[in-house]
Amino acid sequence: RTLQRLTEIDPDAAATFAAELTEELELPDYAEDACDIADRMGVNPQRWIDAEYTRRNTAA
Repeated sequence: RTLQRLTEIDPDAAATFAAELTEELELPDYAEDACDIADRMGVNPQRWIDAEYTRRNTAA
């Protein structure tokens, strides 16, 4: 639930956190793909992608 809330508040931080877990081998059975990690944790990775595109398009 905490990671899901972090995703809602700051998707970039959630992606960074998932990447760090992979790098530190805390989740060795997960693929290195952050979207796959998010999916396995029950977080919809498409929401991250959509939010990032929206953020970038709004900033431009």
